[in-house]
Amino acid sequence: SCCREHDQCSVQITALQRKHGIFNLRPYTISHCDCDTRFRTCLMDLNDTIADFIGTTYFSVLQIPCFYLEESDEACLEWAWWGGCNKRGRMLMAHTVPPSAYGSVPSVTTLPQPGTETTKDRKHRKRKLQGPEHPGVPWQRGRPGSRRKLLL
Repeated sequence: SCCREHDQCSVQITALQRKHGIFNLRPYTISHCDCDTRFRTCLMDLNDTIADFIGTTYFSVLQIPCFYLEESDEACLEWAWWGGCNKRGRMLMAHTVPPSAYGSVPSVTTLPQPGTETTKDRKHRKRKLQGPEHPGVPWQRGRPGSRRKLLL
């Protein structure tokens, strides 16, 4: 239901659409920041591994920005065919905002119980917390030609 509600956000700019003074060159829709905030809160309130995976993918891996609207007196109201502005005036302008990382708190069941963690567990946990060599790349390089999935 979180995803459905987010998809039905009333203030969006779809892929390759010009709206609110900007052109969305991205291959996906961007939403008003209020909708993204409700989406994040809804996912985190579910306290579920699938919801956390969706939130981490959307906000931390794909880093889909949101936008807010602000009234401007210098907005372009009419664009020329060559990309210049024919007419300026007052309108609501979109300003994009990069997302903050999705921060869910791990559930108690995923944390090691005192006295039960082995050296191997500590090394694996340390490697998992350090993340990829190259942030933003969905795999780490190992042997030439091999790819390992990003640990989320």
